[in-house]
Amino acid sequence: MKAILLDGKRNVKIIEKPIPKLVEGYILVKVMAAGICGTDIEMLYNNSNPTDITPGHEISGIIENANNCMNFRVGDRVFLNCHITCNACDYCRSGDYIFCKELSVIGFNVDGGMTEYIAVPETNLRKLPDDLSYEQGVLITDALGTPYHAVKKAEIKKGEIVCVSGAGPLGILCILTAVHFGAVVIAIDIVEERLQMAQKFGAAYIINGMNDFKEKINEITNGKGVDKVIDCSGSAKAILADLDILKNRGVMVQVGVCRKITMDLFETLISKEIVLRGSRNFNDTEIPEMIELIRKTKGIEELISHRFLLSEAELAFKLAEEKKGVKIVFIPESSI
Repeated sequence: MKAILLDGKRNVKIIEKPIPKLVEGYILVKVMAAGICGTDIEMLYNNSNPTDITPGHEISGIIENANNCMNFRVGDRVFLNCHITCNACDYCRSGDYIFCKELSVIGFNVDGGMTEYIAVPETNLRKLPDDLSYEQGVLITDALGTPYHAVKKAEIKKGEIVCVSGAGPLGILCILTAVHFGAVVIAIDIVEERLQMAQKFGAAYIINGMNDFKEKINEITNGKGVDKVIDCSGSAKAILADLDILKNRGVMVQVGVCRKITMDLFETLISKEIVLRGSRNFNDTEIPEMIELIRKTKGIEELISHRFLLSEAELAFKLAEEKKGVKIVFIPESSI
């Protein structure tokens, strides 16, 4: 079968490798859609260290070999929770798989979905409803899961003014979700194409972050500042600006990955009694809620701006790195 290999320093190769052999508890899935995530770009594509792990953790497909399992059959349509865990600890039992001490992640620690077939534990499979497409199945996973969880952590009240900083794939889905919870959303980004997409999916205001936007925020909020901020940019400079536009006792949820930042804690947090929360991935119990959100959102498939075959992976990753479009997915040749 064909598979994508990232061999360091933005080098993308298409290789041939054997179809996985199944062991007890594993199921063979034919991949029907696999998305490129910002984490793939940050941790794999831009990493100078080569890896032999097949990337891809946003995956949907159809079961090719059920391997005598009890809950799935050949032909079932599925999507994946990418977190392989012990399934026994308190965190796993509550759906917070990301905190399991035995956590490994499909597409990073074990082979992922940018290939034709993937072998995964049965416990990682979720049935894809018949009324949802495989591409919508990709959105249910980490693509929507991470922003959905972040927006819930903001505890939005209807009518609150919420700023989403960074309108890439993560930010667009934060906007969509925040609007779903009743927010008036301000979207900030430096890419005009993404700002237009943000407006299409519910942003009431769009602001180009290349300009000084505090004056515009004051105009919108009558000088009070925004109620909530969800930062998807991961930029230290943007994060400090985001904190600055929050009102007194405002809440900021940090979901964009930023490794290091320097701030004056008194001026930035203490003096305004700001609440700063981290948010990572999603809880498995939120999946039914996300399915309903996808069902209710007309035109959500338009978030998928590009579709590529595995053989076109070099161009797909280049576009993703250059922040072109929104969500980029790989599809099998049989889908064309």
